Amino acid sequence: MLSFSEACEELRKRSEDHYELLLLRIYAGMTLQEIAEQRKINVRTVERQWKIVKAVMKAFLERAGNEAAE
Repeated sequence: MLSFSEACEELRKRSEDHYELLLLRIYAGMTLQEIAEQRKINVRTVERQWKIVKAVMKAFLERAGNEAAE
């Protein structure tokens, strides 16, 4: 769980917008469509941003897992 928390903080340092998207999606349970409506942007933009968020989080968590295994 600590790694996920650290990954969230890493994402926050990189992009407040992406961090907010993660919070809305994971903790608030909002759909991408709902997030797009709330932010008043196109849903395709939110979909692209969500792909980036997932990739960044995956990379960080994998890196943290590899470091823990060493």
